[in-house]
Amino acid sequence: CGQTSPLFSELYERGLINRRFGTGYTLLPEAAVVEFAGESTDPRAVREEIEKKIAEYAENGIDETLFIRMRNAVYGAYVRLLDDPDEVCRMQVEAGFHGENFGDFSEIFDTIEISDVQEMLKRWSRPNCTSLSVVQPLEVNA
Repeated sequence: CGQTSPLFSELYERGLINRRFGTGYTLLPEAAVVEFAGESTDPRAVREEIEKKIAEYAENGIDETLFIRMRNAVYGAYVRLLDDPDEVCRMQVEAGFHGENFGDFSEIFDTIEISDVQEMLKRWSRPNCTSLSVVQPLEVNA
């Protein structure tokens, strides 16, 4: 659902998200979290569309051209992180907590296959594996 993905374009064109909508992935010792965050006039509809797309990819597979394009976009984002010393330090600390080295990113990344992504999508498409958090402004009574 990154900015170059078809789903981002669809949600944006429908006015459900804005350009600041983003994604993230956090790896924890016993879990992993995929995050979709941003502003929306209908966050429940955004969640529904994301869940539908994940289920569709889990069932039908991912087009190889789309996989390569998304993979290149993720790789480019990580390369751009190298321009930010604070971010490099943060990523190295995060990797260190998992016994890894951020400097090994490209070698590890090159081993990811479309079948690996397909397997993750199958796990993520299981029912009741998502949550939604909506932050709304306080209403001020006059």
